Amino acid sequence: ESYLAIQQHANSPRPNHLPQPFKIKWEIDSKIQDALRISQKNVIEWIESYYTDAFVYSGFGSDFLKEGLNLLLFFYYLIVSFFPLLSNNNNNKFIVKLSPDAFIQMVIQLTYYRIHHQCTPTYETAQTRRFFHGRTETVRTLSNDSKAFVTIMDDEKAATQSKFQALQKAINSHVKYMVDASNGLGIDRHLLGLQLIAHTKGLPPPAIFTDPSYSKSRTYRLSTSNLTPSPVSFGGFGPITDDGYGVSYALRNTEVWFSVSTKVSCHITDSNHFIKVLNATLNDLRTLSLTGQQSHKNKL
Repeated sequence: ESYLAIQQHANSPRPNHLPQPFKIKWEIDSKIQDALRISQKNVIEWIESYYTDAFVYSGFGSDFLKEGLNLLLFFYYLIVSFFPLLSNNNNNKFIVKLSPDAFIQMVIQLTYYRIHHQCTPTYETAQTRRFFHGRTETVRTLSNDSKAFVTIMDDEKAATQSKFQALQKAINSHVKYMVDASNGLGIDRHLLGLQLIAHTKGLPPPAIFTDPSYSKSRTYRLSTSNLTPSPVSFGGFGPITDDGYGVSYALRNTEVWFSVSTKVSCHITDSNHFIKVLNATLNDLRTLSLTGQQSHKNKL
């Protein structure tokens, strides 16, 4: 159905009289009852095959990242981080100004790196609803810049300012990818279209889809999604791979909500341990952002 036809149908007058709704009485025979019991058993087994942990981080929220801190809260963060710093700035705001979503994505990248000592392909959802029938596109969080950041972050010989600059660069790269993906300039939906066209025409798959590097790049051991738009509700999802994590998060003004899921059958992933490392990483990047920004302002 064409776009114009859909628009004409949407604009057509609604009927004045609709039939009253009525309750449907279902006839459930023994065959349907058996199918329901089997389905219930399968769903319970599926639920019990996952570990899911929820976590609320109250060290900061979106206000800290995109608007700044008042001076009192700024000194509080320094005290609780055991990082004394003398500030000559008399402004009533301490501006951090980092993309909240990209910041949390780098937190997740560093958390995974600290646990597994390597980077992994990462999926984040981008919305393409500005397009007719648009839905989602893939944002591939793992990049050369994110890898450079997680590598330097725990390097004891690296200067704080170098770490902060690496964080900024990784965040900027992620923001650009998100903007491009939301504007229809991602790669995964286009590649999916190419794959489907070949399949529907009975053609062999293009060489890129049989290349081992393509398969490896789509093995998302980190599947993530930002659920911030919802004002009250929150949920989660399972990992894409058996040895991966499903990480959802929602940024509030003064806190961040997380849900982390792993497979029970996997012995190298643990959602509870991931959250513990995640909490420490959030604290570390909060301190890095404060000290990095203040060091930059002192040079101006």
